[in-house]
Amino acid sequence: MIKDLLNSFGEIFQNSDFIKDIYTLENGEYYLVDKSGKYINLSINKEHQNMTNELYDYFAIRDYYSKYLDNNKSVDTSFKENENSNKSVMGKKVVSNNIYSLFFKARFVQGLLKDSKEENSLDRWDKCIDKYYESLAKLKSNYLEKEYEEVLEEYIIIKEKMKRAFNAIIEDVKRKELKKDTYIKIFLDYAIEEYDKESNYYLSEKIFNTVDYNVVLNNKLYGANNYNFGLNSKKKYLELKSTSYKVGSLVSEEEIRQTRNLYIWLIKNVATKNYVKIPIEKELKINPELIENKNVYILRAINDNGNAKIEHFEIVPNYSNVLKDSFVCNNYIMPNIEIKENNIITNKLELMEKFVSNIWFSGYLERGYFDFKIIEEAKILTMWKKQIIKRYGKVFFNYFNRNNKLLFIQNLDNIGIEIVINSYYDFLNNKETGKIPFNVIKVMNLYLALDEYLKGKEGSINMRRSEVTEKAKEVIIEKGKINTDDLYYFVAGQVAQYLLSLSNASRITQDKLNALFSANSVEKIKKELTYIYNKYNYNLGINYERFNNVFSQLMTLEPEFDKTKAMQMLIAGVLTDNIFYTSIKDVKEEE
Repeated sequence: MIKDLLNSFGEIFQNSDFIKDIYTLENGEYYLVDKSGKYINLSINKEHQNMTNELYDYFAIRDYYSKYLDNNKSVDTSFKENENSNKSVMGKKVVSNNIYSLFFKARFVQGLLKDSKEENSLDRWDKCIDKYYESLAKLKSNYLEKEYEEVLEEYIIIKEKMKRAFNAIIEDVKRKELKKDTYIKIFLDYAIEEYDKESNYYLSEKIFNTVDYNVVLNNKLYGANNYNFGLNSKKKYLELKSTSYKVGSLVSEEEIRQTRNLYIWLIKNVATKNYVKIPIEKELKINPELIENKNVYILRAINDNGNAKIEHFEIVPNYSNVLKDSFVCNNYIMPNIEIKENNIITNKLELMEKFVSNIWFSGYLERGYFDFKIIEEAKILTMWKKQIIKRYGKVFFNYFNRNNKLLFIQNLDNIGIEIVINSYYDFLNNKETGKIPFNVIKVMNLYLALDEYLKGKEGSINMRRSEVTEKAKEVIIEKGKINTDDLYYFVAGQVAQYLLSLSNASRITQDKLNALFSANSVEKIKKELTYIYNKYNYNLGINYERFNNVFSQLMTLEPEFDKTKAMQMLIAGVLTDNIFYTSIKDVKEEE
């Protein structure tokens, strides 16, 4: 996967030019110290993550040339109080790699935070800075094959500037209210070329996994890959499960530097998102609004202790975010009621996905594709919604990200019916009887819209519902005959909803409809309708001809039973405006 990404975008990651466009500074206090010792402070927090100005850009590029690669590759700043001691008084507390910069966390400096158990005195920090420059001098000495003492002498002036800056800035930071993990980052005012040059001495030794396997071939340096592979004393290469590689390999210094830049880009742009889609072309664009018939990478990376870790990588051929026909959803069930968030017309698959996520899963669908823990911890989601995402997450992902609609079509009825029924149960259990079930209407409208869009208008649930609604008016108001299976189940839903509306109870719980929606035969539906009738007929007039005509037909007719089609019309009958409350005058006015 790294090879794939570098083959596509390697030129972009050849140098630091890409940093200006994608690099963001982490939270902290940033100080620029000029040659006279005066400093400028820039405080970065979440609100400033997308800011752009000259000072921010100044810090960003120098921050790139100053950060260590990871915790295991920090510059050694530990020291002992005396040579006879075996215990380090101060461990590795510095996270920079450049003679012109010094990065550390506030909690490690005495006086910056209250009751910090990890703080070290300024005297210890003075020795820590000494050790920092000694370690950097060794790296440069090795790189240039130059005498260590000579290099260390070259660093004395820079080191003394940094010590003076450190002491002055600590006094300034003491006046701020800082959080425990706030970074303090000090930069001396030197040209970016100087930062780049000094950074190379660190990278030349640290950028490979280890220098033990470095070889020079045709004047090019090769070493062990530091990304997606581990090394220890027993096994030369350890395969990590997040990589598609099966064996380790040596990579060139040029390629490992490109890989480092790639991983910086990943941590800043991909690890902050659930996943991204990237067209395989020369420009590096994440989730462009319109992708039409292009090969794309689907990429997921997480932030693993400050480093990017690729968890999912795949290539999807001929992906298109542009729908051939626009997806439309309206309020079909109760058109006289305005529900703005239920309406959409879009030709973008991505917007269709977000619409489905918002209406059916409170905006959490996409978050559950790769990390179900997010779904489990989401308090806004009911348990049944979490279970649907768990069972059908791959079905949604395949359609919205791989253009595979066949699997979605095959599962749509199971998903849609389950969502609508459970939404109706939530309404019955939590709302007063008589209130309009807006949420149930929304989820049902979406089910109807998806069915019509994916399967075609002819024979769609909504077309069948519209047809039987008109026929149901004749059956109920004009005492007509039930002559189709769809009409039978729709009217059964109307009867169930009408009987429940007669209840004197302030709330109707889901158990009254649970058995009806779970029915596996016509006989079971009749049995449950009889149960509901016996429970609520105390408010039903004995000579109520409309009801008697309909109910007697429901009890005597024997329609064909197709579980899915039956439930579709039964649910539609329950949710559609109840015709038993419609007068003949109202029907004539509609006509």
